[in-house]
Amino acid sequence: MTADRSIAAADETGVLDACATELWERLQRREPYYRSRSGSPIEQLPTASLVEAEQESDAGARIAATLETIDRTRLAAADEVTADFLLHMAGEARRAREDWWDSFPVTPYMTIVGLSAHLRHVFMPFAFTNRNDQVRYLSLLSDYRDLVRNSAEKMRMLAAREWRVARPAIAGARKAIAGLRASAAGLLIPEAARLVGLGNAAAQARDDITRLVESEIVPAIHELSETLDDDYARLAPEAPGLLHMPGGSDAYARAVQRHLTEPVSAEALHQLGRQEVARITDAMAELRASNGWTADEAAFHDELRRSPRSYANSAEEVGARYQQYIDRMTAALPSLFRTLPSAPFRIVRLAAEAEAGMAYGYYEGPAQAGGTGTYYYNGSNLAERPQLTAACLILHELVPGHHFHLARQVENVALPAIRRESGELSVFNEGWAEYASSLGMEAGVYDDPVDLYGRLLHERFIAQRLVVDTGLNAFGWTLDEATTFMRAQTLERDEQIASELLRYATDWPAQSLAYHYGRVRFQSMRERAAILPGFDIRDFHEAILSEGALPLQTLDRHLARTFGGNNPGGQQ
Repeated sequence: MTADRSIAAADETGVLDACATELWERLQRREPYYRSRSGSPIEQLPTASLVEAEQESDAGARIAATLETIDRTRLAAADEVTADFLLHMAGEARRAREDWWDSFPVTPYMTIVGLSAHLRHVFMPFAFTNRNDQVRYLSLLSDYRDLVRNSAEKMRMLAAREWRVARPAIAGARKAIAGLRASAAGLLIPEAARLVGLGNAAAQARDDITRLVESEIVPAIHELSETLDDDYARLAPEAPGLLHMPGGSDAYARAVQRHLTEPVSAEALHQLGRQEVARITDAMAELRASNGWTADEAAFHDELRRSPRSYANSAEEVGARYQQYIDRMTAALPSLFRTLPSAPFRIVRLAAEAEAGMAYGYYEGPAQAGGTGTYYYNGSNLAERPQLTAACLILHELVPGHHFHLARQVENVALPAIRRESGELSVFNEGWAEYASSLGMEAGVYDDPVDLYGRLLHERFIAQRLVVDTGLNAFGWTLDEATTFMRAQTLERDEQIASELLRYATDWPAQSLAYHYGRVRFQSMRERAAILPGFDIRDFHEAILSEGALPLQTLDRHLARTFGGNNPGGQQ
């Protein structure tokens, strides 16, 4: 390489680095969770205003235009992947204005995500050590007040466009706001013991905080609750789903693009879901027949619901079951992976206060290299919580699912911070975890036919989402139609089915598609790679995990380069 070309390449890389830094800084402002993970103090909260969304769109357009000026021929292969990733993230930012108009800030689930989460993850852990902390806390409270006020204003602006939360979801949304209102003061006003670091200023600080919470934040929450009054409910659509909103079909198409990172029609997703449900149903029938289980599906599922084997007797037994499956999977890891994450992992029961409001558990990845990945599980109400899918769940959450992906990603110091730290690409995150869970079949984790049947039950539950999500949002399905279909495909209780369906149609349209669609795409990538000479599954998995989460089409191109110009990942 000549000196001039070296300088040119350095210039291109410098532009790339600058774009990566700005996008990462903007993401941290938009999602304070990322700042807290890194140990940095949270200086401000997003207020979810239309002005903020417009500023984000403008910045995204500017950064995308800058990225498009880069001469890709001057970039190393690793920088090409980063350029693709950043262009995707800039494109997401550019659509912030449209996204703002396409979503409700208040629903049964999104109220918790958008408003309640800040109380527990920003304000409750806040440490007061000096006067600056007092000032910062009051500033964050002011941001939170503005967030609540802007949420109320957005609900009114959406209603003026005839976008209203569907009637079946209003009761849950009202309940969520009532819970927020009841808990806000207790969570936002710190106990005196937390303020001792402020010395003589502690009492005055608590008075200032109390005044702001009680005179401004609590009234703002009340104002928000009034946006869902009886007149609102009277005018709200009876049927949930974006299809019933003006411009809702286009909004759903944008949501699909956002969550799947590539354009796929609702028709194609609906058909894929039906095909997958049928395939898995046949596999379940074959498994019953091969094991001499003579009952038909409905009768056999009743037997499973009554079987003592389907349940754990204690929270400790739940954890022990998970560990048993992990131990089986661990034995097979060297034959499937070239590199294992350095970060250890653990299985921990959720805190009692969290179990009541969380149907399942969640995985928390290591915040930095050297940290520990943790799966927090729900150990309550075990008589109503079958453990049939325990094996596939823990492989999804820990090894070789989320933990392998997220720990490897955070440990890869060659990646820019936005690629190393962010977890925005749900189709990769959840698609990989679902694919990784299926590796248990070749690793011997599902050798017990009941465990394998549980895996198939889970897979069908994930696959049916493709049908009902598109059915509700694109094809005008009623809740009764979606309930009937979902009830036939799962062992979920009616209460859980109702909650799931409202999540698909009101809270987070298209997000549920990411799980099975991503799993199908990863499996397709593997099948295409497997026809290449000298294929080694360890190389395939390394090519994926060594780069962290990527948009699917970027991953396609990366695999094409990795495997010598062939394209094992392309869509069929």
